[in-house]
Amino acid sequence: MSDFKIKCWYLGERENKFFKDKENQVYHKFSVVDVGDLPDKFFYSSWRDELNHRDCWLWVSKELIKKFDINWEGDKTYCFLMRLGEYKTASFNIKDKFPNREKVNNMVLKTKEYWENTVQKIGFWGSENYFYEVDKKQKNPSQKQDNNNQSQSENRNFWVKAAWICLPILFFFFCLFLLVKWINKRQK
Repeated sequence: MSDFKIKCWYLGERENKFFKDKENQVYHKFSVVDVGDLPDKFFYSSWRDELNHRDCWLWVSKELIKKFDINWEGDKTYCFLMRLGEYKTASFNIKDKFPNREKVNNMVLKTKEYWENTVQKIGFWGSENYFYEVDKKQKNPSQKQDNNNQSQSENRNFWVKAAWICLPILFFFFCLFLLVKWINKRQK
Protein backbone atom coordinates (compact mmCIF):
# COMPACT_ATOMS: atom_id res chain seq x y z
CA MET A 1 0.00 0.00 0.00
CA SER A 2 1.41 3.38 -0.95
CA ASP A 3 -1.03 5.71 0.87
CA PHE A 4 0.25 7.26 4.10
CA LYS A 5 -1.31 9.66 6.59
CA ILE A 6 1.18 12.40 7.33
CA LYS A 7 0.74 14.84 10.20
CA CYS A 8 1.93 18.38 9.40
CA TRP A 9 2.09 21.64 11.30
CA TYR A 10 1.52 24.72 9.12
CA LEU A 11 4.37 27.23 9.47
CA GLY A 12 3.09 29.90 7.08
CA GLU A 13 4.53 31.35 3.88
CA ARG A 14 8.28 31.41 3.33
CA GLU A 15 10.52 32.39 0.45
CA ASN A 16 12.97 29.80 -0.88
CA LYS A 17 14.62 28.55 -4.06
CA PHE A 18 14.08 25.02 -5.35
CA PHE A 19 14.96 23.33 -8.61
CA LYS A 20 14.98 25.83 -11.47
CA ASP A 21 13.80 28.88 -9.50
CA LYS A 22 15.86 31.87 -10.62
CA GLU A 23 14.71 33.95 -7.67
CA ASN A 24 13.19 33.16 -4.31
CA GLN A 25 9.58 31.99 -4.68
CA VAL A 26 6.83 31.98 -2.07
CA TYR A 27 6.03 28.54 -0.67
CA HIS A 28 3.70 27.32 2.07
CA LYS A 29 5.90 25.54 4.61
CA PHE A 30 4.84 22.61 6.78
CA SER A 31 6.80 20.84 9.48
CA VAL A 32 6.13 17.12 9.19
CA VAL A 33 5.50 15.66 12.63
CA ASP A 34 5.16 11.89 12.24
CA VAL A 35 7.49 10.29 9.73
CA GLY A 36 8.54 7.30 11.82
CA ASP A 37 6.31 4.89 9.90
CA LEU A 38 7.54 5.92 6.45
CA PRO A 39 10.17 3.71 4.79
CA ASP A 40 13.70 5.11 4.36
CA LYS A 41 13.43 5.04 0.56
CA PHE A 42 11.26 8.18 0.63
CA PHE A 43 14.00 10.31 2.24
CA TYR A 44 17.24 11.94 1.19
CA SER A 45 18.93 11.09 4.47
CA SER A 46 18.25 7.85 6.28
CA TRP A 47 19.40 9.43 9.54
CA ARG A 48 17.06 8.97 12.50
CA ASP A 49 17.62 9.75 16.14
CA GLU A 50 17.05 7.37 19.02
CA LEU A 51 13.34 8.28 19.08
CA ASN A 52 12.90 7.17 15.44
CA HIS A 53 12.47 10.80 14.44
CA ARG A 54 13.82 12.79 11.49
CA ASP A 55 13.34 16.41 10.49
CA CYS A 56 11.18 16.89 7.40
CA TRP A 57 9.58 19.86 5.73
CA LEU A 58 6.87 19.98 3.12
CA TRP A 59 6.98 22.96 0.73
CA VAL A 60 3.99 23.76 -1.51
CA SER A 61 4.19 26.48 -4.15
CA LYS A 62 1.88 29.43 -3.54
CA GLU A 63 1.06 29.57 -7.26
CA LEU A 64 -0.01 25.93 -7.17
CA ILE A 65 -2.25 26.45 -4.15
CA LYS A 66 -4.00 29.35 -5.91
CA LYS A 67 -5.06 26.89 -8.63
CA PHE A 68 -6.72 24.63 -6.06
CA ASP A 69 -8.18 27.52 -4.01
CA ILE A 70 -6.95 26.26 -0.62
CA ASN A 71 -6.71 28.64 2.33
CA TRP A 72 -4.42 27.43 5.09
CA GLU A 73 -5.25 28.32 8.68
CA GLY A 74 -2.40 29.09 11.04
CA ASP A 75 -1.86 27.14 14.26
CA LYS A 76 -3.53 24.04 12.84
CA THR A 77 -2.29 20.50 12.49
CA TYR A 78 -3.10 19.13 9.06
CA CYS A 79 -3.53 15.56 7.91
CA PHE A 80 -2.21 14.86 4.42
CA LEU A 81 -3.17 11.54 2.88
CA MET A 82 -0.30 11.05 0.45
CA ARG A 83 0.55 8.49 -2.19
CA LEU A 84 4.28 7.80 -2.13
CA GLY A 85 6.58 5.56 -4.11
CA GLU A 86 4.68 5.51 -7.39
CA TYR A 87 5.38 7.09 -10.78
CA LYS A 88 5.39 10.91 -10.70
CA THR A 89 4.98 11.15 -6.92
CA ALA A 90 7.17 13.30 -4.69
CA SER A 91 9.39 12.18 -1.80
CA PHE A 92 11.22 13.82 1.08
CA ASN A 93 14.43 13.58 -0.88
CA ILE A 94 15.44 17.20 -1.52
CA LYS A 95 18.61 18.08 0.36
CA ASP A 96 18.53 21.29 2.38
CA LYS A 97 20.72 23.98 0.85
CA PHE A 98 22.34 24.81 4.20
CA PRO A 99 25.36 22.57 4.89
CA ASN A 100 24.96 22.61 8.67
CA ARG A 101 21.42 21.15 8.37
CA GLU A 102 22.04 18.17 6.11
CA LYS A 103 19.73 16.01 8.21
CA VAL A 104 16.63 17.94 7.07
CA ASN A 105 14.56 16.27 4.34
CA ASN A 106 12.32 18.35 2.09
CA MET A 107 9.39 17.51 -0.15
CA VAL A 108 8.71 20.25 -2.69
CA LEU A 109 5.44 20.33 -4.60
CA LYS A 110 5.35 22.94 -7.33
CA THR A 111 3.69 21.27 -10.34
CA LYS A 112 0.04 20.28 -10.72
CA GLU A 113 0.96 16.77 -11.91
CA TYR A 114 3.10 15.97 -8.86
CA TRP A 115 0.51 17.57 -6.56
CA GLU A 116 -2.38 15.46 -7.90
CA ASN A 117 -0.31 12.25 -7.93
CA THR A 118 1.10 12.75 -4.43
CA VAL A 119 -1.53 14.57 -2.33
CA GLN A 120 -4.76 12.57 -2.29
CA LYS A 121 -6.60 14.30 0.58
CA ILE A 122 -6.08 17.13 3.06
CA GLY A 123 -7.93 17.67 6.30
CA PHE A 124 -7.30 18.53 9.93
CA TRP A 125 -5.57 15.95 12.10
CA GLY A 126 -8.07 13.98 14.19
CA SER A 127 -10.96 14.65 11.81
CA GLU A 128 -12.20 12.23 9.17
CA ASN A 129 -13.56 15.08 7.05
CA TYR A 130 -11.30 16.18 4.22
CA PHE A 131 -11.68 19.65 2.74
CA TYR A 132 -9.55 18.72 -0.28
CA GLU A 133 -9.73 15.44 -2.19
CA VAL A 134 -8.33 14.67 -5.62
CA ASP A 135 -11.50 12.68 -6.36
CA LYS A 136 -13.66 15.77 -5.82
CA LYS A 137 -11.75 17.53 -8.60
CA GLN A 138 -12.41 14.65 -11.02
CA LYS A 139 -15.75 13.36 -12.27
CA ASN A 140 -17.25 10.25 -10.74
CA PRO A 141 -16.82 7.07 -12.81
CA SER A 142 -20.61 6.83 -13.22
CA GLN A 143 -20.67 10.37 -14.67
CA LYS A 144 -17.85 9.45 -17.07
CA GLN A 145 -19.77 6.34 -18.13
CA ASP A 146 -22.96 8.38 -18.64
CA ASN A 147 -21.00 10.86 -20.78
CA ASN A 148 -19.53 7.97 -22.82
CA ASN A 149 -22.98 6.44 -23.31
CA GLN A 150 -24.40 9.81 -24.33
CA SER A 151 -21.64 10.43 -26.89
CA GLN A 152 -22.06 6.89 -28.27
CA SER A 153 -25.82 7.42 -28.68
CA GLU A 154 -25.17 10.78 -30.37
CA ASN A 155 -22.77 9.04 -32.79
CA ARG A 156 -25.39 6.36 -33.47
CA ASN A 157 -28.05 9.06 -34.09
CA PHE A 158 -25.74 10.82 -36.54
CA TRP A 159 -25.26 7.65 -38.61
CA VAL A 160 -28.98 6.89 -38.58
CA LYS A 161 -29.73 10.41 -39.85
CA ALA A 162 -26.98 10.12 -42.46
CA ALA A 163 -28.40 6.77 -43.65
CA TRP A 164 -31.92 8.21 -43.98
CA ILE A 165 -30.53 11.05 -46.09
CA CYS A 166 -28.13 8.98 -48.21
CA LEU A 167 -30.36 5.96 -48.92
CA PRO A 168 -32.98 7.83 -50.98
CA ILE A 169 -30.21 9.55 -52.95
CA LEU A 170 -28.50 6.22 -53.64
CA PHE A 171 -31.86 4.68 -54.60
CA PHE A 172 -32.50 7.57 -57.02
CA PHE A 173 -29.10 7.12 -58.72
CA PHE A 174 -29.58 3.35 -58.90
CA CYS A 175 -32.95 3.83 -60.62
CA LEU A 176 -31.39 6.40 -62.95
CA PHE A 177 -28.61 3.92 -63.79
CA LEU A 178 -31.18 1.20 -64.59
CA LEU A 179 -33.16 3.62 -66.71
CA VAL A 180 -30.05 4.59 -68.73
CA LYS A 181 -29.17 0.88 -69.21
CA TRP A 182 -32.71 0.11 -70.37
CA ILE A 183 -32.68 3.05 -72.83
CA ASN A 184 -29.28 1.93 -74.23
CA LYS A 185 -30.58 -1.64 -74.74
CA ARG A 186 -33.70 -0.32 -76.48
CA GLN A 187 -31.71 1.83 -78.86
CA LYS A 188 -29.60 -1.13 -80.05
